[in-house]
Amino acid sequence: MGRSEKLRAVMNREAMQNDSKADGKLTNDVTTKPYKRHIESFCEWAAGLGIKRTADIQKQGYTPVTLIQKYTDELVKKGLRPTSVHTYLAPVCKGLGIGMEQINKPQRLSKDIVKNTKLQQNKVGQKQEYDPRYARILRLAEIVTVRPQAMVRLTTKNLKVDENGDHIIEVRDKGGKMSIQLLLPHEVEFVRDILSKDAAGNPLKPSERPFTAKDLGQIAYSKYRILRAQEMERFFEMKFNSWQDMPKKTQQQRKAREKAKAEAMAEKQRWIDKIVAKYAEAHPKESAEKIARYRRDLSRESKISIREGNRERAIALGRPTEYDRVAVRIASVYVLSHWEDETTIRNYL
Repeated sequence: MGRSEKLRAVMNREAMQNDSKADGKLTNDVTTKPYKRHIESFCEWAAGLGIKRTADIQKQGYTPVTLIQKYTDELVKKGLRPTSVHTYLAPVCKGLGIGMEQINKPQRLSKDIVKNTKLQQNKVGQKQEYDPRYARILRLAEIVTVRPQAMVRLTTKNLKVDENGDHIIEVRDKGGKMSIQLLLPHEVEFVRDILSKDAAGNPLKPSERPFTAKDLGQIAYSKYRILRAQEMERFFEMKFNSWQDMPKKTQQQRKAREKAKAEAMAEKQRWIDKIVAKYAEAHPKESAEKIARYRRDLSRESKISIREGNRERAIALGRPTEYDRVAVRIASVYVLSHWEDETTIRNYL
């Protein structure tokens, strides 16, 4: 950080360079504009402390961490929700090169997530969900939960078979980030049919798009991501663990149970290998040691247990308080396009 540079200029540059995409840049206004806006707000606040340049941080008795912590405390005092505090802090931390884990901030709980699926927030979209004109896109949105801007670019060319023989939809989504959406075996032909025909049922060429921006309407698609993540996690939870419910009284039953267990464990290992390979591919600068640690964590036999406020809410809603970690990671990677489990459980499951 240049000592004489203006704080705003440095933070904007660093935030753009440190964004976690393969190309290392923010290429989409959906991400760039909010980042710049939140950095602008932070810099205006910092200016009130006499901090307009990077060198002023130390002159005024702060470090980047203590300055961001003070800003965080101010946001909390204003009554911002935990999710909003995180949204404000993300570009600020990137702009000053500080990991968010270094900041003491309120924990985001599932109950704090407020999306535009409430009636009063999107009345037009609520009506359109029951309008036959939007039926095609809604049927696809239940399976392929990319954002609307990516949905309109889909063609049959986006339907692919990966190196392990699994069918996926691969398309660039928010910020130019590649989203890989897993299709379950019984969904493949349905998705292929949707992408290969127009609204009237006429066949399309591989490069022709079945949807337009008008087809999307004003429907709140965010809730379909939640439902899909839950569906994907449940599917693999059953796939990996249903053998445990098989009877074992007779020798024949025990043999069948052991066979089912061996098949389930082999399938789970296949997914562990696949996810770790994808992680290494997406993080080429990671050390072999860190990738090995990622594998060890994913391979642990223990389940993920929900704690504190999220646990109480899960019990109240009749939801699980423990999750198979590989099933959750599949939902994370192949529905939500990130690599860890905490966000998936807290915000989606």
